[in-house]
Amino acid sequence: MKNQMKKSFSNIHNVSLIFLTIIIVCLLIDCSNKGDEGKTNSANAVEVTITAYDLASDSYLNHINVWDDYDGRNKIITKLYHRDKVKMLKRVGDGVIIETPDGKVGWLSYFFIKEIVLKEGMPVWNDQSGSFTNQIPDPTKL
Repeated sequence: MKNQMKKSFSNIHNVSLIFLTIIIVCLLIDCSNKGDEGKTNSANAVEVTITAYDLASDSYLNHINVWDDYDGRNKIITKLYHRDKVKMLKRVGDGVIIETPDGKVGWLSYFFIKEIVLKEGMPVWNDQSGSFTNQIPDPTKL
């Protein structure tokens, strides 16, 4: 009876060690992939032009903030100006990851990219519908 209990305990111990090893490996794999969603391949980058034009007010913003994180917008990485050239690395929803000529990487909204605005327009508040609608502005202002 004691031998059976020892074998049983030994088997449970071995299974527990295997299970624990699997959990540790899974955690290591998951941790090594953290942050990959924001990483991009510079080889696929496209040069684009920044537009600081605001269609709603028919005026130009002083500058465009480039953020460390699109959703949180905790830290300004740098500022860009109308007609600056940058590399667009990736678009995720309304956010765009860009790289400046001096190598700074950060986020801004798609409607500050001239090439996207010419295709998709800019969001402008429509009082009649009570929502935003995309309108393509006069290209000479971009």
